[in-house]
Formats: sequence, structure tokens, C-alpha cells
Amino acid sequence: MLYVLHEYIRSWLVANDLYRFTQVLDRIEFRALLASGVAFLVVLLLGPRTIGFLTRMKIGDSGLSDAEVLKGHAATKSNVPTMGGLLIVGAIGAGVLLLADVSRFYILMGLVVLVWHAVLGGFDDYLKLTAKHRGTGSRQGLYAWEKLSFQLGIGVLVGWFAYQQGRGVEAPASAAESGIVAPFTSEDNRPSLNGDLTAQSSTSGGSLAVKPAFATSPDTGSQPSSLARTEPKADQAASKARGPASDRVGQRNRAGDKILQPQEVSTPLEVRSENQGGQSGTAGSDISGSLRTSAGEREGELSTGLAGSAQAADSPEPGEGVAGDIRHVLNLPFQRTYEPGGGGGQTLNPNLIFLSMPVFILFATLMVAGMSNAVNVTDGMDGLAAGISTAVSIGVFVLCLIAGNQGWAQYLLLPYVPEAGELAVLAGATAGACLGFLWWNSAPAAVFMGDTGALCLGGILGYIAVIIRQEFVIIIMSMIFIIELGSVALQVGCYKATKHRVNPTTGKRGWRPFTIAPYHHNLHVRGWPEEKIVARFWIISVIMVVLAMAMLKVR
Repeated sequence: MLYVLHEYIRSWLVANDLYRFTQVLDRIEFRALLASGVAFLVVLLLGPRTIGFLTRMKIGDSGLSDAEVLKGHAATKSNVPTMGGLLIVGAIGAGVLLLADVSRFYILMGLVVLVWHAVLGGFDDYLKLTAKHRGTGSRQGLYAWEKLSFQLGIGVLVGWFAYQQGRGVEAPASAAESGIVAPFTSEDNRPSLNGDLTAQSSTSGGSLAVKPAFATSPDTGSQPSSLARTEPKADQAASKARGPASDRVGQRNRAGDKILQPQEVSTPLEVRSENQGGQSGTAGSDISGSLRTSAGEREGELSTGLAGSAQAADSPEPGEGVAGDIRHVLNLPFQRTYEPGGGGGQTLNPNLIFLSMPVFILFATLMVAGMSNAVNVTDGMDGLAAGISTAVSIGVFVLCLIAGNQGWAQYLLLPYVPEAGELAVLAGATAGACLGFLWWNSAPAAVFMGDTGALCLGGILGYIAVIIRQEFVIIIMSMIFIIELGSVALQVGCYKATKHRVNPTTGKRGWRPFTIAPYHHNLHVRGWPEEKIVARFWIISVIMVVLAMAMLKVR
């Protein structure tokens, strides 16, 4: 709750000149990286105690396996504590609750996804681990249809709430609607004019200085000039401390510009006329027509041109009117969300496909349930799932920062999702928790994550993919997870389709494409050492993350 506390005492910090020491918390990038560090330290420091507790409670792997070829391998891991996913869940929760803005819908829904899968996986693990003590005939965990029902259930909820969140999003049509002081957070930036325009007058020797009302922030990064960032949160805090804009009429902001009444302003541009004597004036309400200056007809003509620019600057924001729909777009590989040029990518691609509610919910359900199952079936070797999840989470962390920053998103022609930048804290905490867990889960593993951790990791990755509209990119990053899940689906599907036939070579019913599934076990029984399988799958995952990130620029 550190960030929430910081928001609560912001005005006090500004009033006592202490805000400069804490303003770094307004940077999402900093909070996300710090959440990663917090999650890593939580797992690292609490690991020994948690492992000891699980060992004393005899919550360990039984060393049994349904597959005959894996019984020897499974026996070597008997009595290793499982349900270590509790460490992962606790670390992610700690990082998010401490450093994220928990008032945001996407963060709250992310925590629901985390807890939902933790409870589901924990119950499944408990039934598996206590089956031996409960006697012969006791069930080995949840039935497949029971687990899948809960996974599909949370997927439907995510899809429905995410679709509703994207409806009716409106942006202020002009600065007048926001009382001229219109600060936006770092993840909700609006395009504005950049730089001062100065027009010289040949009649009186004076000049017209047209200055954007929205100051350009120094942290624009690589944004194009037409996508200048707006006031940073430091200015927001100062504005809050001074009171509402209506109470500060006649005062001057940090740039020295007079704060006007909303009705005095019809454009986010302030036009000042300076003559040879150095005197200046402000033209506010008359900018929509001809600028009233004493420079003569030539300045009047110039004023008309400047008025046209002012009207263009006051045009609707990118996606305004369909701002809610952009959160429902089907983001296909290599497809542009915005048209290049035309004011820095402010025009939506007319060929975009917008999903209806049923189709959107279907996509969300398949993504959340599919990813949670994919990570779960991959968790079969020391460090395998944790290492791959770390790599993918880092890639998702970058995607969240891009999706939540209007300048970056439009520069890369990707969907801009307001408030999605806060999910970078969740992704960062996930990466840190996985990296910390890898400390204890690397071969030979001291603890297994079990379904408690695996279902959570997959659910979070699928959930974030749905919100930031990057399902296909994250699927590419998670290619190892997808291959593992596909191998299981193929193995089961082929067997069920041919189970009534007898193989003349083996004399067994049904045909299976692999000796055993998931695929990492198939490689193991073919002679690959476990450590080599894990290391090579890590390498492939890193390559896929890099490839997916490179694809962002190919539009």
C-alpha cells in the first residue's frame, strides 16, 4: 500500500517541499522494477522457512507416476516439498499491493485472477498429496472437468468485465473541459503540439507567439515530436496542493501562464501578441475566428491560418468516439492499429476488426484457461516452468509499458489501452517471483511449485494478454508452453480417435505420436538429460521473446 499512502499524503508532501524525494513513485517504470525486486526478495528470504514448513507438514511429492517409463525418474524426486507456488503467489501479491495503484480496475481484476487460480491449484495439490493418507480409492486431485470448469469460469468473468471496462471511454474534447490545467498520468498521455510557433509581422514589427497549453514533459523518450508528453505527475501534485483550477483563476501556473476560466478558453493554445515595446496581451475566446491584433490586414490573414491550426489541435483525440472500442480490437500480427503519419499515427486503421462481446469473451476464456493449463503441463522438470515464465514475464512487462503509454503505442502503431500501464507492476512482480523461485527450484530442486504456482502464472500471463490486446504476441513468446500443451492435446486426441484399433506392431490399442507427453518427458525418455532439456527450452524461450518484440516494429 506504499503507492496508495503516497497518493493520500501527496498534498502534504508538496506543501512541505518533500514531494521531490518521493516523486519517483509516480513513474510506473520505477514501481514495476521495484515490485520485481520486492517479489524476488520475498521468495528468496521466505524460501527456507516455507520449504521447512512444507517438509514438516509432509507436503511432498509422492514419487509416483502413472507412466511406466517415468516411474524411475519420479522416484528420484520423492519427498521433495511441493505447493511451493504459495511463495510465488505471496510474492506477487506483496509486490502488487505495495507498489501498484490498487484503485485501478485492471490491478484489482489481476489480483482476482491470481487468488482464483491459487485456490484452485492449492485444492488440487492438497487432494493429490493427501490421497495416500486418505486410503485406497481416494481421488488423485480434482477431476479434469472440475478443474477446467473453474478455469473457464474465471476466463468468462475476465472477458465480460474487460469488455465492459472498454465501453463509454470518453476523453475531454478540449482543454476548456478540464479547466485549462489538464495533467495526465504517464500511462495516459495525449498528443499535443510541440514547440512554440512564432509568426513575424512586417507591418508593425511585432510577433505572434503561439504556445501549447500542455507542456512537453522531459521524459518523452523516443516519441515523435507530434506526440509530446503532457504534464508529469509532479505538476499534478502541485496543482492539487494549490486547489481546483476554479479557485486559482488569475494566478499563474509553473510555466508562468495565467489560469483562465474554462469559458474563456476555446482551444488548448494560448496566443500572445508582442509589439516592439515589449508589451503583451492574451487572445483567448477570439482565436476561433480572426485574431484581433493591431498589425493590419496581413496579420489578420496570418491569424486566420493560426486559428485553423488551433481548431486542428482541438480535434478529437485518437479513437475518440470509439475510444472504448480500441480495447476490443482483434490485434493481428503485422497489422497497424493506427495509420502512419497524419499527426503521429492518430488515425485508426479502417481495416481493424472489432470483436463483439460474445467473441471477445470467447477469446478471453480460451486465453486465460489455455495459458494456465499450458504452464501447468510444462511444470515437470526442475526449473523448467519457472525459467520460461521469467523470460515471458519480462517481455510482457515491456508490452504493458507500451500499451499504457499513448505516445509509445501510437509510435509503434499498437493498441493504446488507457490504464494498462499499471499492469507493468503485476508483470514485473511476476517476473521477480519466478526468478526468486528459480533460486530454490533449480536442479536439484528443493521445492516444486505444484498446481498452486503453475496455474497462477499461466492465468496472469493470459489475463494481461487479453487486456493489452497482445494475445498473438504473447503466444509467440510462450511458444514452449504452447508446444507442451499441444503435445498433450495431440497425444490424447490421437489415442481417442484410434483406441478401437489394434496396433499390429505393439499389439496395443490406439496410436500415440509420442512415447509420452508432455514433450519434455518424451525427450527425456529418448535419452536427453533433464538439465539439457531445461537449458535448451530456456534458450528457445528467450529467442522467442526477442523475436516477438522485434515483430512489434514490423507493421
